[in-house]
Amino acid sequence: MNSVKHTSAPLAPASLIKMGLHFAASVGAETLWPTQCVVCNKPGEILCEICRINLPYIDQSRACTKCGAPFGYVQCSECNSVSLAAANKTQLPFDTCRSVTVYTASAMKVIRTWKDEGERRLGEHLAQAMTHMIDPRMISKNSTEMPTISFIPATKQAYLRRGFDHAEQLAQLISKQTTLPYTSLFKRPSSKDQRKFGRSDRMKNMTGQFSLNTKAPLPPRVLLIDDVMTSGATLFAASDLLRLHGVKEIACLTFARVW
Repeated sequence: MNSVKHTSAPLAPASLIKMGLHFAASVGAETLWPTQCVVCNKPGEILCEICRINLPYIDQSRACTKCGAPFGYVQCSECNSVSLAAANKTQLPFDTCRSVTVYTASAMKVIRTWKDEGERRLGEHLAQAMTHMIDPRMISKNSTEMPTISFIPATKQAYLRRGFDHAEQLAQLISKQTTLPYTSLFKRPSSKDQRKFGRSDRMKNMTGQFSLNTKAPLPPRVLLIDDVMTSGATLFAASDLLRLHGVKEIACLTFARVW
């Protein structure tokens, strides 16, 4: 019996031209604006290995097991009764919070270049680092208590200004890396930019700003993603709403933590 050879159909001229133009554009862009590290400006990678290794990572053995403050394992200065009272709280609205790094100059460069200068390739680096911070028990194949990933949405103004939602990108990437389910739980808030306010004003600015994106029952466990935890106001407000609608366990995860 004669064997039959299967060959793929040749690409149409239009497809070849399109591929060629895309390749030429990529080469041209790299020639005119070569990729360089956002921290040290060394050419080659968007975040070089040395700068990635030297980011101010938080030692989880010293961090607060509740709010994730870098040195709060024994006595936390951020989620004690006095600090919570200043935020009109008697306890944290979420169960745990973890952050990858302290928000220093190097971490700020990474986040601002990614978020405000449109360098979306950095999202992969941030998401990968955040994935390593997730409690392994949450993503075990044998776990019956896997959380659903969601995120703190950017305000309408920020979304229009940047052209993408940074926390949404992180949540989607982390979902792919962990296979945890993903959903968008919140509508976009119309609150003012939090970077303009101090701690007390941040709390006031975010009070009542979130509303749900769905009328369906919420998942019992949520892993809530954001890029930076500053005062905690945003995560507090979002977690309060989730609790109000029956979410039993809330874990928060951010890339950076202001300290």
